[in-house]
Amino acid sequence: MSHARTLTQLFHAFALGFSLSVMAMSSHTLARTSSTDNGIQTQSERPFVVMLQATDEIGHSPWFQGLDNHATNAAQALNIEFKHLFAGDDRANIPQVLRDYVKDQRRPDYLLISNQIEVAPRILKLSEELGIKVFMYNSPIFEKDRDLLGGPRESLRHWIGEILPDDEQAGFDLANILIKDAHQKRLASGKTGKIKIVGIAGTVATPASVLRVEGLKRAISMRDDVELLQVVSARWSPSVAARKYKLLVSRYGDFDAVWAANDDMALAVLEEARFLGQVPVIGGFDWTPPAIQALKKGELSASMGGHDFEVAFALKLIRDYHDGRDFLKLTKTPSLRSKLSHLTSKNVGGYSDFLADVNERNIDYSEPLVRLTQSKDDFANISIEAFKKHVAMASSQRGTN
Repeated sequence: MSHARTLTQLFHAFALGFSLSVMAMSSHTLARTSSTDNGIQTQSERPFVVMLQATDEIGHSPWFQGLDNHATNAAQALNIEFKHLFAGDDRANIPQVLRDYVKDQRRPDYLLISNQIEVAPRILKLSEELGIKVFMYNSPIFEKDRDLLGGPRESLRHWIGEILPDDEQAGFDLANILIKDAHQKRLASGKTGKIKIVGIAGTVATPASVLRVEGLKRAISMRDDVELLQVVSARWSPSVAARKYKLLVSRYGDFDAVWAANDDMALAVLEEARFLGQVPVIGGFDWTPPAIQALKKGELSASMGGHDFEVAFALKLIRDYHDGRDFLKLTKTPSLRSKLSHLTSKNVGGYSDFLADVNERNIDYSEPLVRLTQSKDDFANISIEAFKKHVAMASSQRGTN
């Protein structure tokens, strides 16, 4: 009887322990999830997002600094645990950098990536292998890779979405601004004849550059009063751009306009043109602080930009997705498009204070980001202009309360 009593006691103890364990597990599960109005189970813990960048550091690049400011501000406002992972610019080594990071550090819930130096296809496939969700921004994969991999949520189920700027349209818009300014400059000087323009591209390994050049060529093809002399690659390097510009001048003589694929190259061309004593109409991309100063002085004609804001919008969509509010229900597509805006000497004053506040991280992104994803119409105008408008509205409402 004593032996049977002991077995009975052990069985009851085991059953009690098992019940408590199940209750604890259930309690833990309930603590991690909550029901939304549409019945989706959502996670309440902070998502951990790593932004993978193909550079060693951001100190030398106004473009990367702009991305950092938007991403850091948005992550803080959205209560996202956020980290940069600087993977260097060796395309062959970047996937291994990610492998090593995941092996040695906490595994991220999400990766935020761009197709810099054509590395995204390998990262997308690696993330699928590692089971990490990916959101892509800024630079698309090439069509040859899209044919193999499909788009977000097709063959790669962990690739949840993308926001890509309409770089082709932006290249088109910049070309038309430069052509208009070149015509006005010619009229003022009494010159006649076709406008002559040259293009300074980035690299063929960066879809953004390729698409921008396509926009330039489309603008030229639609006009009889403009001649595109040549498009050359400067590999995003200001020093190479200055050298290529000098070679173009020696080959063609003076011309009216220089279309550049980023502001750094545009400013290098401006400096070289001054040295040579003949300054054409010049424009670029990215809204870098030096370019904004040049716009204020009338030294550059235009800069297309605001697309670095995409990282903030992407983080808002990641936060919503993590909380069970899948943006796909509103957009009906995981592939979104953003618009680049133009700055010229005429409108730069209305943006300079706002951009300075962004750079100094003086803007609260919380309420404006929420307002940007309320309806399907909001997703049709993903732009820095829409964000700026909502920042102003939020500030005005706070001021009246």
